Amino acid sequence: MLKNITFTTINSETNTTVSKVILEYIDSGESKSYVFKMKSYLKNGLENIPSIIKISTKNLAKQERDNYLNYVKWSLPYNWRVELMSYSEWQDLGCLCYTFAISLGEIRPITYYIKNKNIVKINRIIETIFDPDQLRWYHNSNVQIADSIMEHYIEKWFVGENGKKRNVSNQIIEELLQAKNIRFNKNYITLNAKKIRMPENFHGRERGRFHTTILHGDMNSNNILIGENSPYPIFIDFQDTGRGHIFQDFIVFENSIRLYGDMQLDFKDLFELDLALHYYFTKEIEKSEIPNISSPFVESIIKLRESALKTFEQGKYQRYVYGLAMNCYSRLRKAKTFNENVNNQMLACLLASIYFLDEKGSDMEAEKSNKKEKIERLDKVFFSFNSVDRKFVDDIVERLKMASINVWYDQDELQGGDNIISKVGEGILQSKIFVIALNESGKGPWQEKEINDILVNAIHDNDIRMIPIIPLHSQATNIPSFLKGIKYIDFNDDFEKAFEMLKRAILRGTNR
Repeated sequence: MLKNITFTTINSETNTTVSKVILEYIDSGESKSYVFKMKSYLKNGLENIPSIIKISTKNLAKQERDNYLNYVKWSLPYNWRVELMSYSEWQDLGCLCYTFAISLGEIRPITYYIKNKNIVKINRIIETIFDPDQLRWYHNSNVQIADSIMEHYIEKWFVGENGKKRNVSNQIIEELLQAKNIRFNKNYITLNAKKIRMPENFHGRERGRFHTTILHGDMNSNNILIGENSPYPIFIDFQDTGRGHIFQDFIVFENSIRLYGDMQLDFKDLFELDLALHYYFTKEIEKSEIPNISSPFVESIIKLRESALKTFEQGKYQRYVYGLAMNCYSRLRKAKTFNENVNNQMLACLLASIYFLDEKGSDMEAEKSNKKEKIERLDKVFFSFNSVDRKFVDDIVERLKMASINVWYDQDELQGGDNIISKVGEGILQSKIFVIALNESGKGPWQEKEINDILVNAIHDNDIRMIPIIPLHSQATNIPSFLKGIKYIDFNDDFEKAFEMLKRAILRGTNR
């Protein structure tokens, strides 16, 4: 893979051929990959530009490559991102090589500054990442509404690659509590004279709708690099980049502080601090009333949450707390690999957040009951297709229009200067019927995202109807698993007959 990645051309000059590579391992946190800093040298001894190597399973590597092209290459400023230099596969592995568009000098992950308690540097990084004038992923034009924040976070942090749930063992929580001589039973924990529900009884409770945006997806401190010559953060690891809860990146960053930093408080003081922080953000106490506010990292946590609420004014603070609790809870699966300090900080934050959310439960229920029961969808037909099939789809769309069928089609809906991701998202929310063209060459990068968004909408809306079609000169070899139970329409044998079948299926779906 390294030979493939450093290959230039068959006719390369001898002195431009890479002859030596040095890899330095980087802690990749929760990532299911191996990440290295790479130095490479030419045959004449000169050092090449520095780069990052990331090795994953082939599927994860392909997903990251597609996410980079979809959400990074044309969205993030060049001085905020790595540049994808090359991609290589070997057996069941995939390898991406990233490099930097500017000279950075010595490169370190944010984790380095957390471990060294460089609060000034951490706060400056927070201010830079979430500067309103620099927003790209977190821009309000990308915001949409989704149905279930509970299902989102369960799928995000409690479901493995094999689709099986990865619950936190009750035994892990009980052992942590017993070690601290804290009283509990199967339903409740008693801490500092407060009665708190056991986490297992909390995390599966529905919390209603939530706002989504384009985000990094795993903004732990190992995935943000800083060069000594640059004030800008550099993002790496795009396996989870895409659409998620508006506060998700803020939450993961905040819990990186609990993973790698030491707030220098005992467990009960940590609990009271975390609870007071929640009361401060709901304006129940003044900042001066927060206990142990001078402890390391408290100022950084406050700055993160203030940035989150300022960036997304439509977001509810309770939604932030819910996501924070779910992240703490999921991380405690690995409690036996953490030191006591990390476990204390994660568990205290989890219990304080559960107590706060239960205390504010009536507010959450009121918000839930006031929500629109259902997205009002129009009788629109949305076409999702690989660009190689555009000529074929153009013909079908024109015929459907002649039959007075309302079609959402990118050629008609997108204007110069439009935000493509936002407009396509609006089209999906407006449509009731989705025609998905299946091509043996696979889904294009835009179609991949469209199908993911369509599937998320279909999970929460029974009125959605999906119709798979096989274009001319293509085969049914690449049918996504969720479409295999739906009869597809094959245009290869008899185009006119297939078109009539499609038209009837659409008219049935629109009750016409």
